[in-house]
Amino acid sequence: MEPSLLKIEAEEIIDELKLLREHGDAKVVGSVVIDLIVKLDIDVHVVVSEPDLLGVVNEVYGRLLEHAKIDEVRISDFRPEARATRWRRRVLS
Repeated sequence: MEPSLLKIEAEEIIDELKLLREHGDAKVVGSVVIDLIVKLDIDVHVVVSEPDLLGVVNEVYGRLLEHAKIDEVRISDFRPEARATRWRRRVLS
């Protein structure tokens, strides 16, 4: 079965986001992986091994928002000691 046009576009964006691999183990999860895209989003989990997590978040967050095809970024901290801290910014075009 051929991948959908949405999956192809998502994979192109993922390839452009090499910065995610700079800071840890990045894995695409969710609907893109199984090509059942309903909502135009890409879910990526990055396991960060650097001690300065907030520094990594600030760098990745800013660079994602600079990407022409990205208009919203959500970052969640899933560490046990975190209280589900979430950062969110939506850029309206």
